[in-house]
Amino acid sequence: MDSDELQAISEIRANHRRRLLELEKKHALQGISAAPEILIEIEDIRLKIEEIDSRTVKQYLNQANWTEAFNDIGKGATTIRELSDRVTALGQYIMFKEDSIRQEIAGLYKTIFDEREKDERDRYNRQRRNDILFYSIIILLILIVIFK
Repeated sequence: MDSDELQAISEIRANHRRRLLELEKKHALQGISAAPEILIEIEDIRLKIEEIDSRTVKQYLNQANWTEAFNDIGKGATTIRELSDRVTALGQYIMFKEDSIRQEIAGLYKTIFDEREKDERDRYNRQRRNDILFYSIIILLILIVIFK
């Protein structure tokens, strides 16, 4: 992500954040008599900010240089709250990725375990067949010696 793109995204996010703060002030002043449109717009703006943060975090995480990505996360943040929101979004994305990676690893372990279990059963069944064949030959040899 180049600096121009980062700057543009930061400006869009800052504008959303400024609008959100004004609407929250308006809602706080009007209290219970606040228009429903205000509450709806507050929710919509919060979703837009979350979307921008998650998209930004995904782009950071898809970059090859992780150190640069983590250093860049603070660029363009105008307040501690904005930086905190970005770090929270990053943490949530990493936790989501960790969960999906854990699930994939668990699936691989299950596949390996199932394959080993199948190999053990096959080995046991082969050994059992060999034992039956061996004892059958011994019994046949004994019968041949007896009836000769």
